Amino acid sequence: LFRQACNNLATVVDDPGLRLNDGKCDPKGRMWAGTMPDPTLLGAGIVEGPGSLYCFENETVKTKETGISISNGLAWTKDKKHFFYVDSWPRKVYVYDYDATTGGISNRRVAIDYSTDTTFGMPDGICIDADDRLWIAGYESYKAIY
Repeated sequence: LFRQACNNLATVVDDPGLRLNDGKCDPKGRMWAGTMPDPTLLGAGIVEGPGSLYCFENETVKTKETGISISNGLAWTKDKKHFFYVDSWPRKVYVYDYDATTGGISNRRVAIDYSTDTTFGMPDGICIDADDRLWIAGYESYKAIY
């Protein structure tokens, strides 16, 4: 295994009850990651909406979205015009218009709503294959669908 020293580039979470969860680089190499409640500190359970989605670029951090419960999967379409994002607790996959040049996201809408489908569990990690099909892993269901 290759191991390299780690450097702290930024602190994004000042709340000890939150932690970073899923992250991925966008087509331009910017690192995106979101937060969720730390399960070891939950006690009473998930609290809706304390997390955020962040983008790290050139040693700066930009908040891209707030009101997130459990930040999870991130994926960009091949044409770099759309960004898919999972908030697991409300069981939704959102899609945004995406500007690859600036990293801007806008026009959020629900792409897939699993809130009434308990057989799938919660949407978790996602990816887009070479044919631009969205694959979604279901937490607690042992399923992956596209």
